[in-house]
Amino acid sequence: MLLAGCDSSGSNPDDEPDEPQLVETQLLPLTIGNEWTYSTSDEETETLVLEKDTTINGTKYTLGTETDSRFDFEDPEIYRYDDTGLRKVFRDGDLQFYFLYPDDDEGTLTDSSYVISKSQSVVWRGRLEEENMTVETPAGTFENVLKYRVTQEDADTGELTALREFWFEPDVGIVKRHFETDFGGSTDFLKSYELQ
Repeated sequence: MLLAGCDSSGSNPDDEPDEPQLVETQLLPLTIGNEWTYSTSDEETETLVLEKDTTINGTKYTLGTETDSRFDFEDPEIYRYDDTGLRKVFRDGDLQFYFLYPDDDEGTLTDSSYVISKSQSVVWRGRLEEENMTVETPAGTFENVLKYRVTQEDADTGELTALREFWFEPDVGIVKRHFETDFGGSTDFLKSYELQ
């Protein structure tokens, strides 16, 4: 993977990067060396390892790599926190997913939809669907889980074209994930994890 303007440490020596927000409770702990392994619907595994900090377009991110036992390739996973939530971006810094924090001052965001991104053809929407859930996984039982639902809709018709769901145990990470498209779907459960 090539990130323009980055040296081998993942930083741009000419600019001071926009630092990510420091948060007390993290949906996904962004410490280098953290590792999560998931069991997939077809009994394979996927592993995410956070490897280094990097800078994209003057903004500091945490870069990880996800490997899949079914395929011989690595997929970059790029994250950062800001003052309202956790961002997951593509290699060029464009937003892929955004998970807003629950709003403690004025209730919660449960069932309140927010637009993640919009183009001429599709709209991605996110929603914190449920809080304080219990989820059982091969890695254990988690009892303070937040469930996020992310949908892709046709911009003209509003028809649902893809669905992704993420279950976060704060300070542990994603403990369950599910996706559906016209071509099928999969549900993955946390099998093991190691936090630094």
